Amino acid sequence: MSTWNYRVMKHKVDLSTLSDSLRKLLENQNDNYWYGIHEVYYNEAGEVDGWTDYEIPPFGETPEELKQCFELMSLAFDKEVLDYEKSCPTPDIIDTSELTDEDKKWITSSMKECGLE
Repeated sequence: MSTWNYRVMKHKVDLSTLSDSLRKLLENQNDNYWYGIHEVYYNEAGEVDGWTDYEIPPFGETPEELKQCFELMSLAFDKEVLDYEKSCPTPDIIDTSELTDEDKKWITSSMKECGLE
C-alpha cells in the first residue's frame, strides 16, 4: 500500500518567462527559486514514488476541514525540502498514454539527467 504526505518542493525560476527588467534583476541573484507544497507519494519501501505536478492550495468544505488541511501541510516544514527539478521520476510509475508531447519530452529529459534511460 502506498502512502503520501505534503512536502515543500523548490522550483527554479524560469527566467525566460520574465520581463527584461525583472530578468536582469534576478540574474544577479544566486537563489532564483520559489517554493510550494506538493502531495508526494511513496512506494512500499518508503521511497519517493511521485508528486503532484503543481503545488496544492489548502482547502476544505468547512472551516474545520480547512484548519485540518493547514495542520497537515504544516508538517511539511519539518521534512527535507525536495528539489522539483532534480527529483527523478520513477520509470514504472509513468503512464504516458494521456500526456502531451511537451510532458513526454520533459519526462524523457528528466530520466536522462537521472541516469534512468
